[in-house]
Amino acid sequence: MAAVMTALDPELNALCAAGLCDDVRASFALVGAGVSMIVEEIRKVPEAKADALRRRSAEDMATLLHPGIVYVNAGGIKLDKAGYIDFGCISGRLIFRRQEVSELDVRQFDHVAVATMLVNDQFFSQLEGREVSGTYRSLCVFSKKDGRWQWIAGQTMRAPLP
Repeated sequence: MAAVMTALDPELNALCAAGLCDDVRASFALVGAGVSMIVEEIRKVPEAKADALRRRSAEDMATLLHPGIVYVNAGGIKLDKAGYIDFGCISGRLIFRRQEVSELDVRQFDHVAVATMLVNDQFFSQLEGREVSGTYRSLCVFSKKDGRWQWIAGQTMRAPLP
């Protein structure tokens, strides 16, 4: 903690020198707790999305997606809300077996949150006529309204090999 405070601001060093380190540490703990809380709030959205995809639940998916969502998938196809729900839940063009999120990183900007994540997918592609497994990097934007986060924009691409 002291190394972080030293690197952040010389004024924090002065507060510690004045005997206020405990107050400063408490403030950092609250900020850290807020960061952790937003990550957990946002994590619920892609987890619920993955569950809706596996179950092919258009109704559940509809509650997670903002009416104005714009999404570009790893194949370069731009989808709106109806297109995403059709592509992932209704048409059978993709039938998800598994979707797992890892390496979630979230930044909050007022009522908007931007997240990057790795997504490990396994699905049947009707277009390719085969099972597909892959790891993808996603950038997703969420908006909070009436206490609920919705997905408003995103882009997914193949993740580089390690």
